[in-house]
Amino acid sequence: MPGLLVTKTKQHLFSGTTGGMKLQSVPIVKSGKSCSQSSWLYLAYFSYAGGGSIQEAMDNGGLTKIATIDRESYSLFAGLYYEECTVVWGE
Repeated sequence: MPGLLVTKTKQHLFSGTTGGMKLQSVPIVKSGKSCSQSSWLYLAYFSYAGGGSIQEAMDNGGLTKIATIDRESYSLFAGLYYEECTVVWGE
């Protein structure tokens, strides 16, 4: 969701199932984050750095059980730089 200058969003996802992973009723004691970035450079080259998966976020935070999942995005200058992150919470 790119804005003209700067856009920063956060979305809370539902507590159910997503991507084949069952969200559970567990205490939220830690979190993990995984991000992907994209950028237009010199209006000719497009770069993309992968990431943003639920499994990668779990690995980064050392989680074994997920309580909830959030998404964050950040856009600078109408998408010149764009970052989207998956944040998982659980234990």
